[in-house]
Amino acid sequence: MRRFLLLLALGGGVVCAHGPLHEQILILSAELEAQPDDPDRLARRGDLYLIHGLVAEARADWERLAGLSPNDITNEFRLGQVALELGGTNEAVRRLERFVTARPDSPTGHRVLARALRMSGRPREAAAQVAAAIAGIADAPPEAWLEQARDLVAAQA
Repeated sequence: MRRFLLLLALGGGVVCAHGPLHEQILILSAELEAQPDDPDRLARRGDLYLIHGLVAEARADWERLAGLSPNDITNEFRLGQVALELGGTNEAVRRLERFVTARPDSPTGHRVLARALRMSGRPREAAAQVAAAIAGIADAPPEAWLEQARDLVAAQA
């Protein structure tokens, strides 16, 4: 589910790629040997690593990308997602807050930030982020409404 959210937030471009993930990673790795500072290839390989379950490898590519393209706000989402996967909720919240500040119309960004806030023990703020996500979706899924309700109940406890 989390990897799907990453794909959704990034526009789903990786889903349309052809061939097995491992082959695509090998191809991008070979291309990166020839052009090691190519931000697009680093971003794509990191996406593929994450889909493949190679979280540390994804993080390494995206941290390198952050050095090459420090103003790439989408990379803040990527690194926030990875931090969350690795249990770094404070880092995840910080990065995801930067992302949703720059992209307030991203329902996926708000929902992932909500998850990070929830894991940080901040259910009231998580509920507000789910509300922002719901506002950005024409037909919000029932799970989003339930997520918000659970956060609001947790905030009252």
